[in-house]
Amino acid sequence: MKELKSMQKNITKIDYYSCGYCVNDLNLVFKGHGKEKRCFGAGVFLLKHAEHGYILFDTGYTTDIYNCGFIGKVYNLFNPTFVNPEDMIDQQLKADNINPDEIRYIILSHLHPDHIGGLCKFPNAKVIISYKAYERYQAPHLRDLFIKQFIPEFFETNLIVLSESQLTSTHTAYFPACDMFGDGSVLISNMDGHAYGQICALVDGEVFLAADTCWGTDLIDKIPSMKFIPKKIQDDYSEYLNVSRILARMKNDGIRLLFSHDKYNRKEIL
Repeated sequence: MKELKSMQKNITKIDYYSCGYCVNDLNLVFKGHGKEKRCFGAGVFLLKHAEHGYILFDTGYTTDIYNCGFIGKVYNLFNPTFVNPEDMIDQQLKADNINPDEIRYIILSHLHPDHIGGLCKFPNAKVIISYKAYERYQAPHLRDLFIKQFIPEFFETNLIVLSESQLTSTHTAYFPACDMFGDGSVLISNMDGHAYGQICALVDGEVFLAADTCWGTDLIDKIPSMKFIPKKIQDDYSEYLNVSRILARMKNDGIRLLFSHDKYNRKEIL
């Protein structure tokens, strides 16, 4: 395993986009939590690499969530979802004078609807997932919440599947990872628990794109008090707990944790 000894700063910007949102009551998720209906934005992060150009981390919701039959109705029943055409990531990029064809890579943390909805708008991008996520793509389980209609025709042609050996080839202080560009700028790590094969990214050693390892910075300490049904929705609750301990260590060490469903200023995180 290669040990990463230095971090060259190659990511010149990180922008945040909220691409639709869902609404849930935290009282139904955590024991002892008062009634609180919270909007959880479907967060997308745009990275710009000095050499490799634009990278998207996830793609948010699509308006097609309302037009995907029975599974979409069930999803919206238990997870009320709100997204307009102008909320989709391709439209927001265009509003910022970024052509969707400029996106070179898309890292999909996992294959839930709020992370893959905008994928169809980027036919020229290489799509990165873990080997475990690819297994579930081929044979999804019910709790994977996988909506096949959201997978575009070009998916497998553009796909880069990170193998187990790749995801453990580089050593960090917190986990094994894959050094995406070989320069320490984007270290992709497997973070099971919420979803089988979920991947996250440590950016320039300072910012951690944490996907759904938790639903918000203020909720990390509440994970042990999760109620029975939300526990069962997770792919592996015991691993979800293990990951929360890693998050706590990173937070204590000054790593900035960016969760997909937390609230951030619209732009210029970095």
